Amino acid sequence: MTDSVDLTREEWAAKLVARFTTSTLAVPAVATWTVAEGGAGPQWGTDNVASYNPLNTSWRTSTSRTVNADGVQAYASWQEGLDATAATLGIDVAEGAPTGYPAIRTAIEAGAGCADLATAVAVSRWGTGDFSHLCPAILIDQPEPAPAPQPTTLGALIAMATLSLVDAQCYVRYLYRVTFHREVDPLGFAVWPVELANGTKSPDDVLAALNDSTEGQACIAAERKALGLT
Repeated sequence: MTDSVDLTREEWAAKLVARFTTSTLAVPAVATWTVAEGGAGPQWGTDNVASYNPLNTSWRTSTSRTVNADGVQAYASWQEGLDATAATLGIDVAEGAPTGYPAIRTAIEAGAGCADLATAVAVSRWGTGDFSHLCPAILIDQPEPAPAPQPTTLGALIAMATLSLVDAQCYVRYLYRVTFHREVDPLGFAVWPVELANGTKSPDDVLAALNDSTEGQACIAAERKALGLT
């Protein structure tokens, strides 16, 4: 039986990180790792067929099925995929869980940033390789450089066919300011620009996701009330 509600990359990453630590610091890095792996295609709209398996693990269960020559599995639910991924990484979810990924586990437990987790994954047997090129080029805890010139209207931004990572970062900052009236948070800054730059999400997709979020709906309601429309 499949889950009735899909998880976002951030939600799935948070659930996996919670298997290691109560800290959420590594969630953005794990979410970026899922972009590099490209799994869970049926749920996240890519051509990958490893259902509910964002990191393309090959841990077999009684209900999973093999989808390629590397033994990558498709699962029946998010829970099954999470349990299998945690087991592969060596968490005490399934008996006989392997212990071949200590560097990845340590990085997550330590709240690693994207580049540090990418290094841990690259030197492991996981197979993703180095995904540091997907990590945000501008770190949240460093002084922000002067912004690139912005199109004069939101419509001009939306009309942009492709975005470089730097352009995507500027665009996401802009969207958070006009939609939420605040600066972008570390999680949003780690995930949305990468998905824009690699084409997983379009500018329209990101804008719609922000507007449809709980915070976005609250901001819209507040603005309508201030304008006397409610």
